[in-house]
Amino acid sequence: MNRRDRSIWYQIIIALINLAFGLYSARFLGSETIGIFAIFYFVISFSNVLIEAGLTGAIIRTSRPTELMFNTAYTINMAVSIIISLACVIVGILLHELTEQRTLAYLFISSPLILIYSSLSFAGIARLLKKEEVLLYYKFKLSAVVIAVLLSVLYMSFCPTITALWIYQFVNIGMLASCVIIYTGIPKFAFDQNSFSE
Repeated sequence: MNRRDRSIWYQIIIALINLAFGLYSARFLGSETIGIFAIFYFVISFSNVLIEAGLTGAIIRTSRPTELMFNTAYTINMAVSIIISLACVIVGILLHELTEQRTLAYLFISSPLILIYSSLSFAGIARLLKKEEVLLYYKFKLSAVVIAVLLSVLYMSFCPTITALWIYQFVNIGMLASCVIIYTGIPKFAFDQNSFSE
């Protein structure tokens, strides 16, 4: 089995684990809780698209990306994530003050923890994939998913609330980002003078 086939199998396994966890959560937590989290998950997913801004793919398609490209991507990712995080906090405060959706409001207010953590890994992921360490990336991803699912299921067994899904989301992204950062090294900012000299 070649590298491409193995990476596809990793993706299939991750998708099946996520599907099983989603079905378990829906049955265990109820439709209202899942619906609230679905709104929050959409916001996080859409925000990550804006934060990443296609920079990872652009770097991977570049034949010889420079250190400046990685650093610039990192800086843009972080800047956009901070802006969106502030917007989410404001929306959360408004939801808390103007509506009865307290749970959704708290999720929005806590979203910067997820958004900023995920933005840390985008430039690192580009560096990792450019090194053709695709299998290593999916091993990181699979490990993060498994740990997140186990912790969330453990929490749900004692206290069946939406917190379990927040734990899953945060641990999943946090573990993956941590592994990528540790392996690739935390990128420097684009205005680092050493980058311009390379």
